[in-house]
Order: sequence, then structure tokens, then C-alpha cells
Amino acid sequence: MRYLLVFALACGFFTAGAQTPSKVRRVDAYLAIRLPGTIPVDDLGGPMKKRRVDSLWTIVAETRTPKMTWGFAWRGGRTYTVAATRVTDLKVGRAKEGGAEIYRRPAAGNYLWQLELIPYEGHKKAPARVAPGAILIQGKAGTTPFYRTLRTFTELDVAPSV
Repeated sequence: MRYLLVFALACGFFTAGAQTPSKVRRVDAYLAIRLPGTIPVDDLGGPMKKRRVDSLWTIVAETRTPKMTWGFAWRGGRTYTVAATRVTDLKVGRAKEGGAEIYRRPAAGNYLWQLELIPYEGHKKAPARVAPGAILIQGKAGTTPFYRTLRTFTELDVAPSV
């Protein structure tokens, strides 16, 4: 009987810890693709050089605590450092599909973070396999480390370069 009581208390203890709410409430990714302005072409009208497309990732995270630190992010085999700015509200931009303006404001008692991905000079191995097209973000809520995988994103409409 004593073992049954200890087992029941242990199960209750472990399930109570599993039910604690996440400190990160919501994370959304937005992508702005900037195309170069004037592109030199050959006699056939094709571009003379292959140009790289400039893509800017903006990630907006809503958290339940202001004590957040953001570390690294991984996407497509590349490592990024995460530059975080705490904001009260944010105009993200205009969605490419539908053209609606995207604004983010945290719910009462929550905090909003604007995260920018900056290419990391070295290489830091991802802690887990990152699916193609996904972004894995590393952070800490207080002293508790966490990882969040973003699989979907919203593409933003960008004014053409001149």
C-alpha cells in the first residue's frame, strides 16, 4: 500500500510539472524579398551575372515574461545570431497575398519582441535536425532554455528597387 501511495504522489508530481504553460506564447515569421534594381543584361536579354536575392527575415515573438534572451537560429544549413528588440507594438508590413497591413500588439500582460536574423560568421551546429524551409530558434525564458521551430511564414510586399 505504501508503494502505491508513493507511486501516486510521484505521478502527480511529474504531471504537475508537465502542465506548466510555455513562456513563449506565439512566434510568427515574415519574409521580405528584395530584388536588385537595374540588372545588366547580355545581347539575348539574359542577366550577365547571377544576382543574389536579398531576403530579410523578421520574426515576431510574444512572450509571457520580459526576461528573455535569444541566442542563435538555423535555416537551410546556415547559422544566424538573433538580434532582439522589445517593442510595445509593431507594424510588420503589407502581406504580399491580399495586401493587408500586418500589425502586431501583445495581449495584456504579455511582451512583444522583434527578432532579426543576422548571418553568423562562424558555424554553430544546430541542436536538432532542421527541416528544409524551417527556422529553428534558440532562446532562454529566465533560466529555462527552449527551442522553437517555425515552419510557415508570411511573405511581405516590398517596394521595387530603383
